[in-house]
Amino acid sequence: MSSRVARVCGSLVVLAGVAVGAAFSAAQPRAVDRGAFEGEWVLASSVPRARERVEAAFELALRDANPLMRAVARTRIDADALVARRIRVEVDGEHIATTLHTTGDHRFRTRLGHPAPVTTETGSEAQLTQLFREGRLELVFELSEGRRWTVLSLSPDERLTVTTTIDPHRLDDNVRYVLEYRRPRRE
Repeated sequence: MSSRVARVCGSLVVLAGVAVGAAFSAAQPRAVDRGAFEGEWVLASSVPRARERVEAAFELALRDANPLMRAVARTRIDADALVARRIRVEVDGEHIATTLHTTGDHRFRTRLGHPAPVTTETGSEAQLTQLFREGRLELVFELSEGRRWTVLSLSPDERLTVTTTIDPHRLDDNVRYVLEYRRPRRE
């Protein structure tokens, strides 16, 4: 009986060790293959379809706003809801340059993890921090009217998923939308 108890206890210790090891490795930050993000990415859908997605996200966030706020926000949406047709990522040591092609090319070059003053693609002044975290590239824009957090993540099918969350100070709800990008087709 005591050898049976010892085997059961030994098995429990091994299982507990495996569980602790799995929990420890899950808690470790994922290594980021910075090179996998580098290069050119193009919008996987049409610009009008992507714009519809962005506008729908703004409309959802405005659903409970009063009519005056909705009217003011509508003009801002038209001006600020730009869709990047292309994205280019360049990593050079401790610096990163992300270019968003909307109505023109807007290149943001910063030191990784350090805020830097920039003018956004919509003409707003902001502090931008670009960093790699948990296998993703994050661009955090701190603006006077709120925060825009854009997260670029790679999918197994070699697509770039870009999730943008806007936390405007004047709205109760965040604006959140997702756009897909792919590598340009080779001719």
